Amino acid sequence: MFEIRAIGKLDNKEYVLRRLEDQDKAIAHVLKANMEHWDDIYIVEVAEKTSREILAAPKFPWIVEWTRGFAYVLDADGNKIAVLLGPQKQREFVAEILCNLQ
Repeated sequence: MFEIRAIGKLDNKEYVLRRLEDQDKAIAHVLKANMEHWDDIYIVEVAEKTSREILAAPKFPWIVEWTRGFAYVLDADGNKIAVLLGPQKQREFVAEILCNLQ
């Protein structure tokens, strides 16, 4: 399994953009990548996640981080677990509900 990772230009954080099983497909994806938002994009070979890891529920409390017009839902460990889409009022409504879950 190969992860395509990138370093954000504005926040200098590392992001996992995609996981692919084929190294050639990962290389092709990197070559097509838009570098507008990234300082660097690279490929890392990783072990496949077990079904237990994939199905593990994100830890509470959840917060919503508003960044450049995007609404990212983060778990207690700071991992991005979702992106809210739709009109601003709807995203704010859903964000309030998610942040109050226990």
